[in-house]
Amino acid sequence: MPTVRASSVLVSVFLAAWLGIAPVSPAATVQVQVKDNFFDADNNPATPVDTVGIHVGDTVQWVRAGFNPHTVTSGAGVPDGIFNGQIDSTHATFSHTFNELGTFIYYCVIHGFSMRGTVAVTPVLPEEADFGDAPDDAA
Repeated sequence: MPTVRASSVLVSVFLAAWLGIAPVSPAATVQVQVKDNFFDADNNPATPVDTVGIHVGDTVQWVRAGFNPHTVTSGAGVPDGIFNGQIDSTHATFSHTFNELGTFIYYCVIHGFSMRGTVAVTPVLPEEADFGDAPDDAA
């Protein structure tokens, strides 16, 4: 029933505008470089950062940037089954979309827990609505 769906969308848009709720940002993809024996979220080898901050619904894409084979395995030294991917000459990238809040630790099974990183997933907040100039009550 396209008419019902279109009506629902229009009602939702109208209510959001009436309540002053701005749309949320679209989902993003954030890359983490998988280098030889470390994860680099800021792509700066001088100061490798292994923690990446994203919002619910965003995707992290791990990209091969070295020569050694690796895994991207969720868990704190023991796989917890949330995600597991290979990064090697056959698999140059691995992606996972995070649909839940939380802090997710991952590591490379081949190189052990010394090669680890963290994904911190926070809620998506509406962008601040612009209400223009507020009236001055001190008139």
